[in-house]
Amino acid sequence: MGFVPSSNFHPNLRRPCSSQINEPIDKCPSLLSARLAYRNIPRRKARTILTCAAIILGVALLVGINMATASAMNEFAGYINRFWGTTDLVVRYGSLAPFPDLVVSTVRSQGEITNTAARLEWPGIVSNSTIIQLVGVDTSHDFDYSNLNVTGVRSLQPGQAVITDFLAQRLGLTIGSNFNVTALNGSGQRPAFQLTIVGLDHPYRRLAPTAYLGLQETQLKLGMTGLVTHVYATISDPSRAVTVRDSLQSTLGRLFDVTAPKAEAIERINGQMAGFQLGLNIMVLVALVVCSFIVFNTLFMTVSERTYEIGVLRAVGTSRPQIFRIFLAEGILLGLVGTVAGVLAGVGLSRFFVRAFENLGFPQLPYAVLTPELAITGILAGLVAVLAGTIYPALRASRVDIVRAIRPFLQGPERRGRHAITAIVGGLMLGIAVLQAFRFSPFHIPYLDIVFIPLSIVILGAVIYYRRGALAKLIFSPVSRAVALVVSRTGRRRLVRSTISFGMIAITLSFVIMIGGIQGGVQTSLEQGVREAL
Repeated sequence: MGFVPSSNFHPNLRRPCSSQINEPIDKCPSLLSARLAYRNIPRRKARTILTCAAIILGVALLVGINMATASAMNEFAGYINRFWGTTDLVVRYGSLAPFPDLVVSTVRSQGEITNTAARLEWPGIVSNSTIIQLVGVDTSHDFDYSNLNVTGVRSLQPGQAVITDFLAQRLGLTIGSNFNVTALNGSGQRPAFQLTIVGLDHPYRRLAPTAYLGLQETQLKLGMTGLVTHVYATISDPSRAVTVRDSLQSTLGRLFDVTAPKAEAIERINGQMAGFQLGLNIMVLVALVVCSFIVFNTLFMTVSERTYEIGVLRAVGTSRPQIFRIFLAEGILLGLVGTVAGVLAGVGLSRFFVRAFENLGFPQLPYAVLTPELAITGILAGLVAVLAGTIYPALRASRVDIVRAIRPFLQGPERRGRHAITAIVGGLMLGIAVLQAFRFSPFHIPYLDIVFIPLSIVILGAVIYYRRGALAKLIFSPVSRAVALVVSRTGRRRLVRSTISFGMIAITLSFVIMIGGIQGGVQTSLEQGVREAL
């Protein structure tokens, strides 16, 4: 006669409900696993809520940080484009000396260049000792000048000028006012310009005080007929600006300096943001690892509490793979709920990070947009973290012995051989990490010592805690004898759970320390990158 489980067999253990025992286990096992998992999740509401909260936080950090970073990068690219207008390439002499305007024909001969504009830029001094930049432009052909935000008259006749609005404010001038400018040419003479303001330029960003004059008038006054200092150009495909720049540089030779200001600025800020993005991704990775540990701890405790139920299910014919699928389904259900909610929470969290970027020098950033790729990435990352924490508890549940599960007093202590192996693994990891740190090992893997040292300390600490519960009792005895007793006994029960608990504490502390370190260097790094880019 087979064994018949009784509710009176062990009064302190919960008996599974009859609906679980009488499920058609031979019919649609996957559906059965999902149904049992769905019924078991609400048993520990507080634990389930905390586990889902950990998953939501990890996924929300991943989605929110990447959305905010993408928004900041797009805004910076737009800022650079507005700052430089349609200019893709700038050609000047290496020493900033004027050169013949015949170079314009050479620049224009490049196949991908569509527009060119020659300028003569020269310093001048206003009567009150204000230094300004005189810019001679051909108003009929200068594509960049035609895009300036000018109020008043844009075309220039001899004796007329368009100046920047903040120069007009500094000098107390307005449209129709007259002012004098003195320049110093190469021959030591001081030509004077008597100019009438016919328009005001309102630049996107405050530059040096600038006055725009006719190109021919500027060349004639300075004695530099046929000479220019800059050639501005646009290309048909702005994404090829760096390639065209290199080709034009090869054509003109070393004496000239060819730059692609927009492409180079975006490259510089991308380089600065790469380190920042790496730091943020490490923070997200730490959060997902903690999330995986929390899921592990939750399901590990669930398996321990439901050992009797697992034994009963095994006794009535449930196979080991079915038990594995039940607990795997619980983890997946928690992961699905947490990841979907985490993606939605990440959209709201991205607005917080956008505000943080604004404090770092990115004014008025637009709200970040959730892309399908980022949403899928967040869901997959959350599910991977959940599965990583689910596999071992599910395997452990599937390996429960039927007799020992139904008769708990037959359960023996954990095998000590595993503990010795764990201690050896921790010691080997620590030894390898030390050799790597001091460059004594025959091989070197970057950052291996940084990863192995904390992991080995966590493993060894858990083993010591497990084997030396009396030490924990001695430490906590002055505080509370009851607490000391509970701590010492708890540490000796489950080595795996102790290791995971130590790991969660260590990773959480490192997370806090890492945030402090990143916060100290982020603003300086970004500000430096912006200055270099501009």
